[in-house]
Amino acid sequence: MTPDGFVRDYSLVADASPAMVLRYNVQMSTGVGLAPATLDRLAQHPKIVGIKESGGTTFLLALCVGADGWILALAGLVPDLRERLMTLVTEGRLAEARSLQRRLNLLARSAGTIDGVPGLKVGLDLRGLAGGAPCEPLVPAPSSVVEDRQQPKALELPVRG
Repeated sequence: MTPDGFVRDYSLVADASPAMVLRYNVQMSTGVGLAPATLDRLAQHPKIVGIKESGGTTFLLALCVGADGWILALAGLVPDLRERLMTLVTEGRLAEARSLQRRLNLLARSAGTIDGVPGLKVGLDLRGLAGGAPCEPLVPAPSSVVEDRQQPKALELPVRG
């Protein structure tokens, strides 16, 4: 995909959609990414209203430059920590926010990058939430992932119950 290809593709979808559209940048899966100049071009379309950035755990940086929030699978696992990060940034407590971001990075790599959606589902199940099995073609995480997630970690997660 070229920048012009991205702009054409997203614009065609947005033009045909009755709803607002989010761009989705997931370079680790697609091998291509949306460059800042391309994002600027897409931001001009009245029905393209945001982006789901899956290029890494960049939410602290995004908040610091004016993002209002984010779409993040990890937020379903630790909504309290997501809210805490937003509060710390809003209050200008950036050293604390950076510390929390580092903790969240560890969890994101474990629940997302390493084991993907199946690992995230395990995390939700262990918190007492309904993670369940992933949709096909994905398969459930192996029992070793479940056992690993049950071990005490540096990032303690509260359990609902």
